[in-house]
Amino acid sequence: MKKHELKNLGESDLKAQLAESKKQLLELNFQKTISPVENPLRIRNLRREIARIETILSAKK
Repeated sequence: MKKHELKNLGESDLKAQLAESKKQLLELNFQKTISPVENPLRIRNLRREIARIETILSAKK
């Protein structure tokens, strides 16, 4: 999601999105360990999205 889209979400929606992104990152890391990942940039993008969500959550507090 884009930064402006994340800012419009509520705190509970952001927490749900954060949990989903962390789950996807964990699954991609497992896949990367077993065999090469089809799109390795997806891992970087997920890490950045998680950081964006955590930053917005801390700013809202």
